[in-house]
Amino acid sequence: MIQLTGAQAKHYLRQVKFEEAMMASIVIRPRGMAPMLVNSVESLYILFEPNKKSVPGVDFDELELWLANTVGDRELAQAVHYDAGESSFFEHCVKVYHILDARLRQYAEAMNITVPEKTIKEAVAPTPSIYKKYVGIK
Repeated sequence: MIQLTGAQAKHYLRQVKFEEAMMASIVIRPRGMAPMLVNSVESLYILFEPNKKSVPGVDFDELELWLANTVGDRELAQAVHYDAGESSFFEHCVKVYHILDARLRQYAEAMNITVPEKTIKEAVAPTPSIYKKYVGIK
């Protein structure tokens, strides 16, 4: 990805207006779907964070458009593009989580903020989960 300026990073990290937020959901076992309003890249990162009882419910085409047109980060939008022929939904969710983690670190670096290095295992410590079942996170 192209080197970011601090001003770009700050712009991409902002919370968008309520009417610009993207509707998503969290699929929670065994309860079902819970709606979630995504109003920033940070809230998107939280939505995709793997855990043992839920998975994100998101339309990847809508996500790509939202990141490009509302947030303004076209590179991130291209990076999260989903091709169902290449990977399963669950595999892509994990990929998107890693992409968001890397991009948030780039934002921090552009703003001269130090973020501790952690792997997904250290940050999330996944236990038996839907992600683990489908993508083999250990």
